[in-house]
Amino acid sequence: MGELAVSMFSNNFKKLLDNLGKENIEYSIIIDSSNIYYLTGYRGGGFLILYEGGGTLYVPLLEYTRAKQEVQNDYIDIKAYAKYPIKRTIIENYVNKGFKEIIKETSERYKRIGIDGNIKKNTIDTISEVLKSKEVVDITKHLTKLRSIKSSTEIEYIQKAVEITQKVLKKILEEVNTLKQVSELKLVGITEYYMRKYGAEEPAFPTIIAFNENTAYPHAKPSPKRTISKDNRYIILLDLGAKYNGYCSDMTRTFVHKYNSELKSRIEAVIEAQQEAIDSIAPGIKAEEVDSVARRVLSKHGLDQYFIHGLGHGVGIDVHEAPALTPGSKDVLEKGMVVTVEPGIYFEGMYGIRVEDLVLVTSSGARVLTSFTKFFEI
Repeated sequence: MGELAVSMFSNNFKKLLDNLGKENIEYSIIIDSSNIYYLTGYRGGGFLILYEGGGTLYVPLLEYTRAKQEVQNDYIDIKAYAKYPIKRTIIENYVNKGFKEIIKETSERYKRIGIDGNIKKNTIDTISEVLKSKEVVDITKHLTKLRSIKSSTEIEYIQKAVEITQKVLKKILEEVNTLKQVSELKLVGITEYYMRKYGAEEPAFPTIIAFNENTAYPHAKPSPKRTISKDNRYIILLDLGAKYNGYCSDMTRTFVHKYNSELKSRIEAVIEAQQEAIDSIAPGIKAEEVDSVARRVLSKHGLDQYFIHGLGHGVGIDVHEAPALTPGSKDVLEKGMVVTVEPGIYFEGMYGIRVEDLVLVTSSGARVLTSFTKFFEI
């Protein structure tokens, strides 16, 4: 990934250690794979232990050589572990111990222990059993806050993921106009093929492609049986995103075959709600207020009751991160956050309309990272 990436992961790690130091947390356990990637550049199984000034990434024996290639952090070393004994191995830094044994031994001299809370309950129970004599502190809030503010390198990766997504979307619309008949699920397959062809590691999330009445479900399930042809295509909703260098994009467009006056006015209302919400974005603005702006616009058009989800969310290593642009959210927007703005209205048995763009919070307001047309006849 080059020097920029090395600096990014090391800086992320240093910022977290500085934050934990202010709370006198000298030892922490990180298990969530996205958090491990944020701090190291490694994606795979294992866990990360942080201590004063550095850390150790423990990975399964079979992941060790790959981890050595992927880790981009000057502050940590790497060890392989396996609970079962292997008498002969070419792997250096091999520890013949399991997770519980490693945690027990490495945490012995520390009293205040930090734990990444984004883990399964059975793992929390295991850690609690081992550390029952320690003071355990949930450090999730530190990682959530740090990850919500993107560096210039992270923004560059997200922008590249956006470019791939838009290139794929253009290709899919060409396919729709070329194929005589196609199912939702087949179009998902074509979408994900082109994602990888154009440079994505993988889709950022399961692609949603819905036709006609199926667009009325915000999280529609693509079907191999639901098809469109040139004779029966009415409305198509495409919600897709690519992952590039570990970072996601997310965008939605709703396309119509022929606009009638009602459908056109409703799409225009959704776009108006989105634009006014985007215009309200700035550092220091409460995330819930941005959501309220969109709802006020839809209320003016008599459509707010059909808006049945939050306006948006942060995007980064995961496609859903902080902040949350929802009613009641306690988050406050800050420079460097990347969020979706995605108002939608849904009419059961008829159709749904959603338009989603990625937006970067800047010192002067909002910069929209996506640029694909919002009106397109199929």
